[in-house]
Amino acid sequence: MKNQYNYLVIDDDSHNNLIVNMTLKRYFAPLDINVFTKPLEGLEFIKNMHGKIRHTILLLDINMPVMSGWDFLGEFEKLDPEIQDQFTICMLSSSVDDRDFTKAKHYKSVDGYMVKPLKKDIFLDLLGHLQLNNIEAFGDIE
Repeated sequence: MKNQYNYLVIDDDSHNNLIVNMTLKRYFAPLDINVFTKPLEGLEFIKNMHGKIRHTILLLDINMPVMSGWDFLGEFEKLDPEIQDQFTICMLSSSVDDRDFTKAKHYKSVDGYMVKPLKKDIFLDLLGHLQLNNIEAFGDIE
């Protein structure tokens, strides 16, 4: 599949980051991917890259120390709308709690929700929705 996005992963789980990195590179290479285990560093990266990158898919974990994915989203949604528009955010979490799924839908910046580990078919489905400009990418929790 032709890669037309940059990728940003914010997750404190280094094993999951390895899986995501390998999966994306296997199916979407060549690609630009940046991985952060500390959400604050990821947020600073976003602020510093404004206007310098093409559209980016952000895979964001929920449960992280110091700053949760929810906290990150709260700060992200305070950023300039021009910055926010450069990102498609998909929660990538080990949580199968319906409350997390429902909460994610209430953030205007969240476009999808996937359960770890990243699965090629579910990710392709998300990309298909994005390419059709149908950002309602909340699929069934598996």
